[in-house]
Amino acid sequence: MKSSLTFSLSFFLIIVVFLVPLTTLAVDTNLIVCNTNFNTTKNKFDDPCTFGSLITLGINIMNIIILYSVPLAAIAFIVAGFLMVTAGGADDKIKRAKGIFTNTMIGFFFILAAWLIVKFIAVALLDQPFTLFG
Repeated sequence: MKSSLTFSLSFFLIIVVFLVPLTTLAVDTNLIVCNTNFNTTKNKFDDPCTFGSLITLGINIMNIIILYSVPLAAIAFIVAGFLMVTAGGADDKIKRAKGIFTNTMIGFFFILAAWLIVKFIAVALLDQPFTLFG
């Protein structure tokens, strides 16, 4: 009982340490890039939404997803490694740890592939330079 409580508190502390700073970074991403300046004299927005704004929104959403998925994948790898080290030769625990490793790798691969697809669409359709984040 005591070890599971310690593990739960440690896991909660790790989540808080990784994710709380990320929420402040997500605020600075300027998720919406159009319709932000309303001109009261013309009674319309100075920067209307275009197709490029939609692509930029997709890029911003993928950047936020990656921003959250990297620490979560690291935590999942840590948990799986902890389970594997503490398995003590028990086949069911080793199998569970390998499953966590595999599922984390597959999920993270799909997230990175989706990010790459969105970036290539932006480069191809909007003639934007290829940058990692931006």
